[in-house]
Amino acid sequence: MVVLPDTWDTDDDWLAYPLDVELAVEVIAKSERAAQINGKNGWYAAAGVRALLVIDPRVGRWALFAGPAAGGYAELIEGIYGDPISLLDPLGLSLDTSCLPRYDE
Repeated sequence: MVVLPDTWDTDDDWLAYPLDVELAVEVIAKSERAAQINGKNGWYAAAGVRALLVIDPRVGRWALFAGPAAGGYAELIEGIYGDPISLLDPLGLSLDTSCLPRYDE
């Protein structure tokens, strides 16, 4: 899932440019390995996506990456389900994570 600025759909382009993305949300699949996850995080940073929220229903954790830089993100905030996620400006919202589902064990 991606969050784009309100003005994104004011032209005829139907593809979003990564630099326009305010937030991307990645939900980790049951079968994903650490190397696959880290590779995706690097891709989002290299593409210039401002913030990446990774939700891991396998273990009930989340990570918010911000400040794309060469090789990754400059900032990392981590938490567990139940901890609120404070999204950075321009979104400036707080997300309740207490209701996020977990994979069946």
